[in-house]
Amino acid sequence: MLTYLDKNNKKIIIYENTLVHLRQHLDVLEHLEKTISLISLNGKIYKDIIFFDTNIGFTGSSKTKETNMEDKIFVAKRNHRKIYSRVVIVEPEPCSSIVIIARSTKNNEYALITAYIGTLSEKEINDKNLRPHERETSINFWKNNALIYDEKLFGTIKETTFENLLNNKIT
Repeated sequence: MLTYLDKNNKKIIIYENTLVHLRQHLDVLEHLEKTISLISLNGKIYKDIIFFDTNIGFTGSSKTKETNMEDKIFVAKRNHRKIYSRVVIVEPEPCSSIVIIARSTKNNEYALITAYIGTLSEKEINDKNLRPHERETSINFWKNNALIYDEKLFGTIKETTFENLLNNKIT
């Protein structure tokens, strides 16, 4: 477990299970303490993108052409994940921003949910934490975006349709 302070000395806790998750987002851990020191945590859910003057790493996602239900796509499971993610095989782009998402706790502290180098994205279509009112936004986002495949972070690639991903029917 790690603990950092935001610019107003509000505590943000990074639990071990979140650290496991963050290790799948290359380079983010080395920038996390500095990034958190620049933000001002507020609200029940804190979600923001923090920009730097220089590139700090590479994006983990990429825009795609708009995808229809019957279109063929590639999917793979990320390490330590149970769901398939839409992936593309492209070179990552240099990036100068980090996304921070955290939730407030009972003690006026925050627990980090995720952090990654890149821009804001939506929860994945089959994420267990996706609420019914978020589903349409998620679908529309992932019709036009995909994670960048990295063999160190993902299992085997499979070809399927967007509809199969949507319905969690990947064989």
